[in-house]
Amino acid sequence: MPSMRLARSSWLCLLLLLAAACNGSGESPLPPPDAGSSVGQVSGQVVLDDAAPPAGIAVTVQGSSLTATTDTEGRFTLKDVAPGAHTLVVRTPRYREASEAVEVKARETASVTLQLQRERGGISGTLQVEGGASAEGITVALTGTSRQTQADAQGHFVFTQLPTGPYTLQALKETYEPAQAAVEVGVDAQSPVTLSLLRERGTVAGVFQLEGGGSAGDITVLLAGTDFSARTDAEGRFTLAGVATGTYTLRAQRDSYVQHEQQVEVRAGAKTSVSEILVRERGGVAGTILLEEGVSDRNVTVLLVGTDFTTQTNAQGQFSLTGIPTGTYTLRARRNNYVQHEQQVEVRVDEQTSVSQTLTHERGGVAGTLLLEGSTNAGNITVRLVDTEFSTRTNTQGQFSLTGVPTGAYILIAERDGYVQHEQQVEVRVGAQTSVTQTLSRERGGVTGTFLLEGGASAGNVTVLLVGTDFTTQTNAQGQFSLTGIPTGTYTLRAQRDGYVQHEQRVEVRVGAQTSVTRTLSRERGSVAGTFYVEGGARAVNVAVRLVDTDFSTQTNAQGEFSITGVPTGTYTLRTQLDDYVQYEQSVEVRANAQTSVSRTLFRERGAFTGRVLVEDGASAEGLTVLAHGPESWGTTTDAEGRFTFTGVVTGTYAVSARKDHYASTEASVEVRVDATATVELTLTRQGAPTLVVPKLAVQRGYLELTGSGFGDKRGESRVSVGGIEVPEYLFWSDTQVLVRVPTNVSPGPRDVVLKPGPDWRPAATVSLRVLRQQTLATSSRDWNLGVTPENTLTGWGPNPPLGGQRPTTGDIVSVAAGEYFGLGLKADGTVIEWGEYPSPRTPMPEGLSNVVAISAASNIAAALLRDGTVVSWGGLEYNRTKVPPGLQDVVAISVSTYYSWALKADGTVVSWGNDVYGQVSVPPADLSGVTAIGGTTFGGVAITSDGTLRGWDFGATHNGYEYVTDPVGFIDVRGGYDILVALRQDGTLRAWGRNDYGQATPPATLTGVADAMPMGTFNGVALMQDGTLTTWGSSTAFRLPPAGLVLRVAPR
Repeated sequence: MPSMRLARSSWLCLLLLLAAACNGSGESPLPPPDAGSSVGQVSGQVVLDDAAPPAGIAVTVQGSSLTATTDTEGRFTLKDVAPGAHTLVVRTPRYREASEAVEVKARETASVTLQLQRERGGISGTLQVEGGASAEGITVALTGTSRQTQADAQGHFVFTQLPTGPYTLQALKETYEPAQAAVEVGVDAQSPVTLSLLRERGTVAGVFQLEGGGSAGDITVLLAGTDFSARTDAEGRFTLAGVATGTYTLRAQRDSYVQHEQQVEVRAGAKTSVSEILVRERGGVAGTILLEEGVSDRNVTVLLVGTDFTTQTNAQGQFSLTGIPTGTYTLRARRNNYVQHEQQVEVRVDEQTSVSQTLTHERGGVAGTLLLEGSTNAGNITVRLVDTEFSTRTNTQGQFSLTGVPTGAYILIAERDGYVQHEQQVEVRVGAQTSVTQTLSRERGGVTGTFLLEGGASAGNVTVLLVGTDFTTQTNAQGQFSLTGIPTGTYTLRAQRDGYVQHEQRVEVRVGAQTSVTRTLSRERGSVAGTFYVEGGARAVNVAVRLVDTDFSTQTNAQGEFSITGVPTGTYTLRTQLDDYVQYEQSVEVRANAQTSVSRTLFRERGAFTGRVLVEDGASAEGLTVLAHGPESWGTTTDAEGRFTFTGVVTGTYAVSARKDHYASTEASVEVRVDATATVELTLTRQGAPTLVVPKLAVQRGYLELTGSGFGDKRGESRVSVGGIEVPEYLFWSDTQVLVRVPTNVSPGPRDVVLKPGPDWRPAATVSLRVLRQQTLATSSRDWNLGVTPENTLTGWGPNPPLGGQRPTTGDIVSVAAGEYFGLGLKADGTVIEWGEYPSPRTPMPEGLSNVVAISAASNIAAALLRDGTVVSWGGLEYNRTKVPPGLQDVVAISVSTYYSWALKADGTVVSWGNDVYGQVSVPPADLSGVTAIGGTTFGGVAITSDGTLRGWDFGATHNGYEYVTDPVGFIDVRGGYDILVALRQDGTLRAWGRNDYGQATPPATLTGVADAMPMGTFNGVALMQDGTLTTWGSSTAFRLPPAGLVLRVAPR
């Protein structure tokens, strides 16, 4: 057993030694359980700002599992805390998280007090008062609290600084029901709510009856000046519920009854009763009844049918009926030997309806049917009684009626134009109708005349008829005809004979007369029409079209259409004629009264030409492209001897050219004639150096466009190099444009671009441009960061990325930049992608932005440097930060900060613009020149000069002491954040200035091999190493640091 204990002890020692060796020079491991002499403790108190009991709150040492819980007074103790700097974190629901830095020493107790602020929000609401009354001054209270406020004239009210949680709002006003609403107050938010005060209400109900005891339904009952109304049921009952309290005028009304009004008082929760009887409205009827002879009589009885109202006229024929309920009645007046009179009278309230009427003698009538010979429509026959005013007309069936005719004997006459008048004796009897039936005979005449034939042929056997009748005949040898006994009227006369056009005309047949007709019949004819097109589908204009061996001809119009009309029937040859087109002929058949259709395409006259291409230095001319441009465009390739042939070519003049890469193109003119073959010869000569143009700027790995001439249609053996390094990728090649990718490993700065044509004998073209360095690392003041991976995709880290960390998945990214809530990615093709959140108004990124070689961003603004050396800016509208100075050009670098932006020009000078609160856009130092790099913080600008000196100006430089900094190694680059500045030395080491509460302005002295460096948020700095890994310093908060193993692309300097 002792030997076993010794073995376990030995193993424990060995494990501790291995752990110490693995830890190296980094942080010490947590002390073992028996190492109490080397740890300390932290005691403190948590205080809540609203005096709530602080018991049971967890206090944690950030980055460890050490946790303590507060007692009822908020006190706590954390034991076994490793010596060193720590951050205590305290969290509890409905309070804002609090943290505090504490320094722990071995065997000592550190004291700390943590203040928790209650989460708070507010309420914004609107109080509405029924009826549109003003809500001003009405008190709104939070029940269960002492908090209350008053609504303004618009009914708005606000509560601020309320602890988060549920509340009940209440508003009170006399004669209104209390209004309540529940609302949840959230963190840092104004919860919206609407309260409505409704009037106290009561009911008006009752019964209305009608005079006379009829059904009391459908009486309209309303409260004047309101929307409250109802109709009574069959028993006269009504109810108006939900009426706001107060005094109203109640009105009851129904047609023919006197309207009733009374005052009613509506009380809260009570019913006001009403009981009334509606009385009928009344009026009268009065007037005069005379006899047909114009005399008056006292014995005419006048009554209202269906009532007890009756009277008799006095000696003057007058009568009067009074006290009659309003309504419509039938008034009847009667006397022996006179026709009884009835009429409708309307009795109106408080009015006398007037009646005046004459009683007529009893009468009889005459009625019957009159027909017309040969017609089914017997309408409009005039029927009259001689020496009277009795007259009428028949309807379409010939029926007529004469009524109210005094008894006696009369002569009846019936007459209509075109018919013989009819007369007869009729006897009219009292109350009887005398019947008449008769047919009227037609008046008659005749038609005669002569028909001749076109050309003078014999005019016999022409058929002549009246359309729609049985009247027909034929002409004699002289063309004469005669039709007799025809009823008068208008007819269509038709004459017809085979081979001739049928003739029709209107003729008027008159009573006892002969209508005369003379006419010559024309031959039958037809027409030819159609459309001509020219080769290619276009309409053929001004084509001459004619019928051979006739006088019939025309031309096509702008739509290629033609028409030849009036052509005698038969077969013809149709022929077309149009300059430079083949003549066309076809046979056409012309038919009577028909149109023969023609549609055809005319083809161009064609010829051919041959030729040969010779190359100046005897090189092969096989497979060369030969083009011909003229009335048409043609193309072909040469054979082994450089020969070529074009056949079926539209006639005309052509420009013929041949091309061969690295040889000057040549052109010759040739005239192609119909059915002939022309010849042409072309000679190609060697080209000199290509003409080459490049933009002022390009970026590592970005696309580079070369323009000019003489590059060759195909790349072949031609090469392009930048800074002596051949480009890795050829994206497009033509004789005037080449698109390549800038080599990744070319150093930034002025570099030669060389285009070397394939043939050894052809000289190269060389021009210069400036290559800009990729920016593969970008940080934001909001603690989120961006990078470009070796695969040229986007990556990022940090606690507050925009859009919850969502990033575009686009590849081929060259550079990145980060604003406060948005990110930018520059693609190799010179376009920019932007994503993120934009809490404040801003101008968007320009649509179609392209040709970009560098980007920069900060706060809510961004800028892009274009390949022509100009600058585009967009984003926030404040302080003129996006207003690039007019005429700014020859820019080689840009840098954007919170309040202002800089541009470095090719001549080494600096231009700035933006907010001038701290003098940021003031002119840099007068002696500043030879600048090679620019940067800065929120509060000042910085430049690196060609001798490696760092120059700063404005508030940031004077406050943090970097107005003029020399260094034995020399600076080559500088990057700034909110209030931290990091400068890169020539030897890959760093220096920094600014805020340093977490060591963020103190890069590790041993840090070397840095490729790029900058502030990371407000508490850290970050360096991109030559191997693509990242090193950070400053705050050790884990969620701010890049993930382990992250590697970014490193651009050479």
